[in-house]
Amino acid sequence: MERFVLQHSENDADKWVVTDTKWGITGTFTEHHFNETQKFTLLYNVPRGTDVGELAHAMTEIGDWLKENHYDKIF
Repeated sequence: MERFVLQHSENDADKWVVTDTKWGITGTFTEHHFNETQKFTLLYNVPRGTDVGELAHAMTEIGDWLKENHYDKIF
């Protein structure tokens, strides 16, 4: 299974949904307006004792992956 999955939003044709399957983080953003419209949530509760720095790093990895693989959708 791929770690990151990008698909069109089922609710809004202008939006994309990105999921980090490792951390259970999902986010939506409007095409070509990633920085202005991104909204992220956790799909499940984070285990007690999880370092929030790990979550911040995961968010950075999502952005890096999108930039490297889907630049045309975020900017």
